[in-house]
Amino acid sequence: MSHESGAKDNAPVRQKSPWRATDALVAYLGLVIVPVAIAIWVYFLGRAGIISDSLGRLFIRDDPFASLMQYLLALVVELAIILGIMCWRKLKPTDLGLTSFRWHWVFIVIGLYILQITLVIVAFAIIEVISPSVNLDQKQEILSFGQAHWAVVASFVAAVAIAPVVEEIIFRGIIFKALQSSFPTWFAVIVSAAGFGWLHGQINVGIYTFLLGLLLTWLYMRSRSLYPGIILHVLNNAVAFWFILQLPS
Repeated sequence: MSHESGAKDNAPVRQKSPWRATDALVAYLGLVIVPVAIAIWVYFLGRAGIISDSLGRLFIRDDPFASLMQYLLALVVELAIILGIMCWRKLKPTDLGLTSFRWHWVFIVIGLYILQITLVIVAFAIIEVISPSVNLDQKQEILSFGQAHWAVVASFVAAVAIAPVVEEIIFRGIIFKALQSSFPTWFAVIVSAAGFGWLHGQINVGIYTFLLGLLLTWLYMRSRSLYPGIILHVLNNAVAFWFILQLPS
């Protein structure tokens, strides 16, 4: 009897996961709904005369300064989502995957980037055969801040330096982990990658980023760190940014 009791005492205790599926829902809806809700609210404040009409239209106007303000609003919302969920669930950076990794993953990142390009070419070829009406050549708008030198630099920083870090934390560090806590891993992989692709709007970019999301999630699961995925995301966005700049206007 005492022997059995001792065996039970020495058995490893499985730690309860801090994640909930609702964290994924809150994170994604926050990304989609909150910036729009704030833009609508500010617009109606302007219409009601509480603030100036020009300020009220700030988050819906189509000009370089307004686009910059819209981007900063979205960035603030994204950071608030990350910090809010961390505080609510009492998480540490390591719970998000911000942990050390072995540097051989950098070489694997290069191989995965080549694999990603191959998958995109194959996927686009299949779609063109199955559904030729789908526009896969639509150009992605990357210079939303304008054509001025400062605007190009700001767009580069936003797309290549900021987006990979913030998006990896939200989609792989929060949404995937939260879904994985309540659903099979394959379901969490597909849904988080689909949400990642859907957020990018255009169908061609959405397909591209869905496939990228699958590879980024695999990379996160195998390396147990967000950093290799951030490196792959930076590489992808930097090459895409350069390539789109070379296309004729």
